[in-house]
Amino acid sequence: MAKLGHEVTIITTNDSPKLGIHEVVDEQGKSLGGVLDVKTAGPTGWGINHERDMYTNYREFMEVNYGSGQGVVFDHSWFGYPYLSQKGAREYLVGDGAIEIKPHPELKIVHVVHGTTGLGGVKPQVMWPRLVGVSTRQAAYLSAQFGFPVRHIHNGIDIPPKPEQWPLTDEGYLLSLNRISREKGIMSAIDIAVANGYHIKVAGDYSWVANQDYVYEVMTRCEESGGLAEFVGNVDNETKWNLIRHCKAMIACPDIRQNYVEAFGLYAVEAGVMGKPLIALLNGGLYDIIQDNVNGIMADNPEQLKQRLALLDWNQFNPDTIRTMAERFSVANMGMAYLKMAEGVMNGAPEYRW
Repeated sequence: MAKLGHEVTIITTNDSPKLGIHEVVDEQGKSLGGVLDVKTAGPTGWGINHERDMYTNYREFMEVNYGSGQGVVFDHSWFGYPYLSQKGAREYLVGDGAIEIKPHPELKIVHVVHGTTGLGGVKPQVMWPRLVGVSTRQAAYLSAQFGFPVRHIHNGIDIPPKPEQWPLTDEGYLLSLNRISREKGIMSAIDIAVANGYHIKVAGDYSWVANQDYVYEVMTRCEESGGLAEFVGNVDNETKWNLIRHCKAMIACPDIRQNYVEAFGLYAVEAGVMGKPLIALLNGGLYDIIQDNVNGIMADNPEQLKQRLALLDWNQFNPDTIRTMAERFSVANMGMAYLKMAEGVMNGAPEYRW
């Protein structure tokens, strides 16, 4: 949105390398008219106490600059503390007693939910509880949960340039690029690949995973695979892209049996911009990204996916088609969608009162 000429403030943690005011320029260094101000709200944390502590740090700034309705707050937090500023509250802080939060009913909030619950599953008690999901299926799930309409804006990535060598060659392995947690179905991905004789590399974060026993199970399954499964674990951005460039396909098995809805699936887009298909279980945001037999294959359950992989004709996939389909999910398109919503909310358009 800053690249489109707007003033944008990001509230983030104090370990961000981008803190400060940035003039937004194009590739030639020409100003695009927008300004990006990145402010800190405190240290990196996870959970309700950390979000509450950060809220107390940015609350005054938000209320002064947005409390009279002169801008839009896109809240990407889990628990939605900015709603306290909109409706007013007595907030109890550990060790500090209670603070009075005066209501700012003109504060325009759009709450973006990046998971399957958020807000503790409680409907915000405000006039316009504008919730936004990041895919059509996730938005529908949230709508059913909260009992009111939930819109969606697809996530996006910075689309990397098409590699000079195109289409990319592959080294024959399948790539699992997901958080190493049970709901992501990593074990199913390993079993499906190994059953079909494919080498699989398992990469993804496990430092933020609560169930380290599951991480150990995944590591053990890889060790006992006879060399077909390789545990890579945490990777940096450069390594991630190298793994994608050289894989045969991405594989993902988000497990609906764990009552889990894949909010979007950025990995599917990352695979697509490199011309790589996705082998996946039907779940959440993947419905929006994958067209069966065009840029990947999908199945309802692990056994069905194993059978489909065994019969797969890899020649049906066109890398150019796969990349074109992935390019829809760009940061530029996402920014335009957020800007359109911000303008509608600011103008009080009826369709943005939901």
